[in-house]
Amino acid sequence: LKDERLHAIYTSGKRRTQRTAALLARQHGLAIRVRPALNEIHSGVLEGICYKHMQPDTNKPGAAECDVPARGSRPALAEKAVQRIWAEAKAKGVSGRVPLGENYADMIKRLSPLIPELKGAVGRGNVLAVGHGLINRVALHLLLGWSLDQVHKLRQENDQVYRIKGLHDGKLAIEPLIENADAMRLLMPAMMASYDGDGNLPSRRWGATSVFKAAIAA
Repeated sequence: LKDERLHAIYTSGKRRTQRTAALLARQHGLAIRVRPALNEIHSGVLEGICYKHMQPDTNKPGAAECDVPARGSRPALAEKAVQRIWAEAKAKGVSGRVPLGENYADMIKRLSPLIPELKGAVGRGNVLAVGHGLINRVALHLLLGWSLDQVHKLRQENDQVYRIKGLHDGKLAIEPLIENADAMRLLMPAMMASYDGDGNLPSRRWGATSVFKAAIAA
């Protein structure tokens, strides 16, 4: 994207998205516009827990690399509770919500006020928005009018970039710009290091947070 004419760069409040956008921001001489509305879905008592522990049989790319051992006096009980909480929320689809967390309706409510600002920025030039898997789906729902059932089934990996066109002339279209790019794969170690150091996240060693311990006790 260094050769694209960018008017603005938006990221979530998470450090990993800001680091992803930092190089382009320097190349284009732009300040990053941090908007917490672009944050990933809040996973409540499961926040910071490796996906592999929520769903051990997952084939999700990268899940095997997130094998952080549980700590505490009852790791087996914690693992069982994690999988039960996750399964119950997942079974409800777009309405599913883990305790103290968000679902799609909550993300729509959070992101909707930012949409006019994004559209206004697009009216002045190309805009880059660096978000996260689920909040990006919500953005597609709000910008393109795709149903929640449609976007819920979409899958976007960390190395994918899409262009949305036609927000002002009504000729809406979406096209991939980068998909499974080797250049992005080279950045993944730094991105994962950023994830580990993200001050917005609780400990990734699941079972260590007070909210999760309270959920187990309940």
